[in-house]
Amino acid sequence: RLEGLRVEGGRGGFASPEFSSAGILVQDEAQLELQAVKIAQNMASGILARDKAQLSLRDVEILENSRYGLEIYGGATIFAERTRIYGNKMGGVWAAGEGRLELEKSSVENNLGPGLWIRERAKARLWEAQIRENQGPGLSLRDSREAQISASLVFGQREAGVLLSDGAILSAYGTIFEANWNGLELGGGRAFLEGCGLSRNRWGGIVARAGVQVRILRCRFLGSEGSGISASGQADVEVRESVFEGCTIAGISGFSRIPVRGEGNEFYRNGVALLGNVEGSLRQPKARPSRDFLSFPDPAFSDLQEAVDALFPGGVLVLSPGRYPAGVVVDKPLEIRGNGEAILVGSQGAPALALVRGAKLRLFGVHVTGGSEGLALGADSAAELRGCAFWENGAGIKLWQDARLDAFRLSVSYHPQGGIWLWDESQAVLEEVTLFQNELCGICAGGRSTLVLRKSTISENGWQGGLLLRDFAEVEVWENAFFRNRGHGVAVQSGNCVGSGPGFFGKISGGGNEFSENYKGPVCPADLIFLAR
Repeated sequence: RLEGLRVEGGRGGFASPEFSSAGILVQDEAQLELQAVKIAQNMASGILARDKAQLSLRDVEILENSRYGLEIYGGATIFAERTRIYGNKMGGVWAAGEGRLELEKSSVENNLGPGLWIRERAKARLWEAQIRENQGPGLSLRDSREAQISASLVFGQREAGVLLSDGAILSAYGTIFEANWNGLELGGGRAFLEGCGLSRNRWGGIVARAGVQVRILRCRFLGSEGSGISASGQADVEVRESVFEGCTIAGISGFSRIPVRGEGNEFYRNGVALLGNVEGSLRQPKARPSRDFLSFPDPAFSDLQEAVDALFPGGVLVLSPGRYPAGVVVDKPLEIRGNGEAILVGSQGAPALALVRGAKLRLFGVHVTGGSEGLALGADSAAELRGCAFWENGAGIKLWQDARLDAFRLSVSYHPQGGIWLWDESQAVLEEVTLFQNELCGICAGGRSTLVLRKSTISENGWQGGLLLRDFAEVEVWENAFFRNRGHGVAVQSGNCVGSGPGFFGKISGGGNEFSENYKGPVCPADLIFLAR
């Protein structure tokens, strides 16, 4: 037992510098208890525990060491209570092998690397701990490591609050993740969160990628510049009885091949509640379906989302002339008609209209402006547009996964990020459509999408041209007019034509198209000129 000592300035002299320069080296089956000890400015780690060593720390400070505050290997076990680990140059804690760490009422802060880095088969348990303002992730878990964090605070990391990868397992209960770059970045393994708060994380509360499995229960997501939860790759995410408020893009955005699912969640003041490949059942509707027909404005409904929710599937909403704040989620068959000049106005960071699984929207005679996208179609959604105008959104319309679009006499203009984008296996049939003065391009067909473009006018669009082709898209182009585009009329994305992208390996057919005054020429490569015949 050591009490009331200061251990500093370890400089080595034998064995390896990592071992011999530590402030305290504990190995074999040694047992050590530290009380009110300060361990500082050693050339390696403050404490290095290996083999089957056992340590108990109370009221200990471990600071400004050249490696880690605590370094754990083999089967060593450390229990720390009221311990402060700060200002260490490589990070606060490193645990590998089959090491065990328990932190209670302790802090890991202002280290120049990760707060805690747990890997291989090591395990960590944190209770009433604070992980604050480390320059790497607050808690980094990889391999088959495991961590449980309860009643704790993870605050102000320059990177993610928690970084999870490989087969790692995280369980978090009643913990606050606040003001990190992302609250949690989950790239593999499994994560379970219950009763946690995720607030003011810069870009997102939870970013789930690859094949991670995530289960979330009774958590609260507040205020991020991205989404409360975003899923991509093959992430498997389920969310229940949680609250999402003040997220700039969406409460939940899903671009994973597996739809985000769950129920009983509440959404307030987000750009949109849901976006992409998500189940509509995630969201508690603002009103129970009660009407087949509704004219809006209606004093019974506070906003457009509440009016949409009040319609039975297949219902009709008629908009009187005027401008209406949008950011509306559609998750069922529905018809919206403009009676006069009805304008939906989105917010800059989110779609004006977001279609999620089960949505079948018929939109007639409506103008849409002001959103990051005018219309965003996720998996298993479809839209039919007639006589509509999309103008001055970030991008006009985007389709992902197997979304479908059928448009007739549609106008898409003045979008800095392009007019219409097709990705994944989406499908679009566009007839008598006008695409005018969109930056980047009028239309881009990528992924394995399918596009039929007929009798349309594509003019004065940006440097990527009128119609841009990439990946394995299949495109039919019949009797259209391409003129005065700043790029080509029709081009493939390749080093010889536009940019240096992945190239075009799909199919294109058509004819009877007119090309005139396109700045870079009618088509690229030149053998696409058959489209003019």
